[in-house]
Parts: sequence; C-alpha cells; structure tokens
Amino acid sequence: MSQYGVFINYRYEDRWMAVRIYDYLTAKGFKPFMDGYGLRQGKYAKELLKLVRETPYFLSVLTPRSLLNLRPDDPEDLYFCEIRTALNCTRKPIFLAIADHDFKMPEKTDLPEEIASLYDKQFYRIDDRMTNFREKMELLCTHDIQQSVLEKHHVDNLLEREKGLANVYIAARSDIERGDGLASWSNRFGSGFMQSVEKGNVLPKDSRVRHINMCCYAASIVFAPDKDKVDHHAFDSGKTFKLFTCMMRDPDFSMSLIINKPYSIGADDAIASDKLGNSSFEDNPRAVFLCSYAYISGLLQKPPYQEAWRERRFDFFLTDAVLPFAYFQVQYKEPWIHLDHIKIDLYTEGLTSNEDRRSLTVFKADNPLLYAFLENHFNHIRARSDRVTGAAVPNEHEQWIADWNSYLQGRTK
Repeated sequence: MSQYGVFINYRYEDRWMAVRIYDYLTAKGFKPFMDGYGLRQGKYAKELLKLVRETPYFLSVLTPRSLLNLRPDDPEDLYFCEIRTALNCTRKPIFLAIADHDFKMPEKTDLPEEIASLYDKQFYRIDDRMTNFREKMELLCTHDIQQSVLEKHHVDNLLEREKGLANVYIAARSDIERGDGLASWSNRFGSGFMQSVEKGNVLPKDSRVRHINMCCYAASIVFAPDKDKVDHHAFDSGKTFKLFTCMMRDPDFSMSLIINKPYSIGADDAIASDKLGNSSFEDNPRAVFLCSYAYISGLLQKPPYQEAWRERRFDFFLTDAVLPFAYFQVQYKEPWIHLDHIKIDLYTEGLTSNEDRRSLTVFKADNPLLYAFLENHFNHIRARSDRVTGAAVPNEHEQWIADWNSYLQGRTK
C-alpha cells in the first residue's frame, strides 16, 4: 500500500517549481510527496529511496541546473539517486517529467550509465513566463496520471472520496457570513463576542476561539483596513481586523499568519491569475504585498500584537509558494470544539467584489477527512515558509519598507 501517489524529484535550487507542482497535484487530490525539509542524508535518504520504489508515479523536475555535476558515487546526491532508483528498481514507478523552458536533454552518451534511459523519456515543457503551466499540468493529470493505477496501489484520492459527504458550505462569502446560519459570523464567533468587537471592548468575556491559522496572498484588506488602502467593494470593512485585535488580548489565544513574500513567484502568480481581493492598488498590484508586509511589521511593534508576537502566540510567516486559495482555520476552546472549521476563499477571475467571491466552509465534526486534507495542506505550506522573528527579520526588510514608502509618496502626488 502506498501512502502517496506521486513522488516529486527536484534539485533544491529548483524548489520554487517543485512547490508549484506540489500545490497543483494536491489540489487534484493525488497526494504528492515532496521532500521539503532538506533532510537528505543518512537513514532519511534510505527512507526516501524506499518511498520512490513504493510510490506509483515518479515526477522529475528538469532544469538546466538539474543534470549538471551529477555525482553517481556520492550517496548524498539524492536527486541522482532518486532518478536511478526510479529507472532501475524491480517495480518501476511510472516516470513523468516537467522541464523548464531552458532545459536541453544531454546526449545519451553524456549521461551516467545507470540513468541513460532518461534520454528516452518524454517531458512537458513549461514556457519562460509559466503561462502554460496550468495547461501542461492538466494534460499530465488527465493523460498520464490514471486513477485506476492509484487505486491499484491503494492510494486514496481524497477529493473523490469526499464527493458524497454533506455539510460543506459553498456560496458567496456574503451569504455565508451574514445572518444567523451555521457558518455565519455570529455562530462562528458568538453574537456576544461580535457585539463586543463592534463596541471596541478590550477583551470580550465570551471569547470562544483558541487558535486561528490564516494563509492568504496578501491580507491587506484585513491588516491594512484604512479606507484608502481597501477598495470600496471590500466586504468586512475592517471587521476582521477588529476581531483579531480583540482576540490578541486574550492570553489563551494564538494565531499563525502566512502571506506571499513581496516580489516572489507566488505574488506574481496571484497578480497574473487575478486572485487578489483588493483592487485599490490597480495602478501597481505589487504594492499590495508591500502594503501588507509594512502594516503587519508595524503591528508587531504595537500592543496587543507586540506582546502576542514576543510570547509566540502570534507567528508571522512569508512564503514564495504559489497559493491555490486563501485559507482560514478556526479552532475553539471547550465547549465549542464542535465548531472547529476551515473556510476556503475561492477567488475567481472577473468578480470585482470580494463580497461575491465564492467561499467553501468545512466543519471538522461533519467532514473530518476533507478537513484533515485541507489542514495538512496548510501545515505543509507553513513548514516551508520563513518565520519572521526579532532575530530573523528578512534581509529585504529595509528595501520593502523603502519601496512601500516610495509608492505612497508617488500616490499622494
């Protein structure tokens, strides 16, 4: 029985491309494996090669760097060892490959003998701006990865498994969060709590939330709620920021926040794919990421966020990853743990208001398998993100703040 459906083989320098492939295959429910922790030696290396032999599909990321300086006699060259294992083990996994636009396959005689058959493998080529990435990945997922093969190896496709389960709420965000339904603001956070938030109380007495995980492209609507930084279509009008600020004063509350790093491939994808929910930066969409970073960095120096950050109750992460959706998980204290849920915002091209964008809400008690699938996705993103601490401020911090200030100055002229 295989735990995973697709083993992703890559050089660490090409991690950005492997991450994007991982995200796509995860969204398809194919349970990919990607070594994202750098533990590529010793006993762990043996476990990796065992996984290569057991996983039905092996997908290699090919770039101009990847096949240079192969070290056939070095057991720490795991990229080579993984390919050799996939091509030569008794039960050969089905070999797939994705290549970037600059990749050129070496001559067969120039490859080490153990992997010479790599020369005969077909691969999908991604263009230099990644504009055909979805097209090629869709071809790979529909033509090359067969559900029957996964089933033969007892690999569950979680998306197929969940089709018949109820109590997954998909609707416009405004329809989900307004009113008094199960997924409404008042039910998820308590009507008394929300009234206290609106009144600006320091610490609502009936705070029921224990922890929040949030992963989104920029979060500028939430953490930079100034009217001139948020487009007029924005749905919550600063309500979420007030909510977080109240909860930060609760010593039993904690939160992990992940956003795209400014100027990263993830940020570029969010812009190119029209994923951003804040259109107030249409003159320079990249400024939305600078805005979020600048505002959140400022909050870390002010109460109540400063105390929560120092106490490790508020963790702030930056990621290069291409994010398939925005993620919001709420975990509760007793006796409200039956309300633990995850909300996914499904950003759709062409919708001008985040009020109309579709959202999906999954309650753990009603749909534990889909909940676990989405929770694992967040944990994987967090494990390969950079945490911002007092001792680990990004090297680009000063430049990002300078670029943000420069943008503001140009905007006021």
